[in-house]
Amino acid sequence: MITNRNYLMGGIILFIVSFILDFSFPNKSPYGETIFKSVGLPVYSDPESQEGILFVGVTSIILFFVSLYLINIALKKYNSRIVLILFIFGIAGSPLLIYTYQNTLGNGIYAIEYEEEFSRCEYNISKDGNKLNSKCYIPLANYSSKETQFTLKFKTSVIDDPYDINRLMNRNGPYKLNLYGDEKKIIEIETAIDVTNIKKYPESGEAYGMGIVLFENDRKREL
Repeated sequence: MITNRNYLMGGIILFIVSFILDFSFPNKSPYGETIFKSVGLPVYSDPESQEGILFVGVTSIILFFVSLYLINIALKKYNSRIVLILFIFGIAGSPLLIYTYQNTLGNGIYAIEYEEEFSRCEYNISKDGNKLNSKCYIPLANYSSKETQFTLKFKTSVIDDPYDINRLMNRNGPYKLNLYGDEKKIIEIETAIDVTNIKKYPESGEAYGMGIVLFENDRKREL
């Protein structure tokens, strides 16, 4: 069944490395970003703005297909079936493992799911021009059966942007929140931000896809 054990072991190792690089828990960003940063490798093609080509993703994809190729030529029998199974697991395995963990063993903020694509903030300057009235809608789900209390801050860009609503929202944060067991809801965070000592700020508008950071004791999740 096995024609080349070295190719098989190499393929398995590369498959595991690819899976780890792309695994995104407990944070939104893949674990590969942490590994790249720890060894001094650039994560993005533009490190200053953290935009451009994501080198972690490119590396993970290359290793993934190389691993499938090595496993395919290392096996004489059932190679097509095994490669197909590994391909499906490589694509869907990470979200499935995270979902299973959060619904079984996960607790506290590790059991919380955030639907970033449905989040938004709206803001308008007050009539006297001293306050920026802001209201954010944050959809969260607690897959644990126990109540979870935590604090929330908004994730800010590495670039100092005076019009970044996340940075402005953090002036009144962090925000204390809680979710009951098995509760799923859109949390509304409403606040009035003092802008009397700020030179530049947005006067009105909406923002979507809010990056958030959850804190619970010594735990932290960037989502």
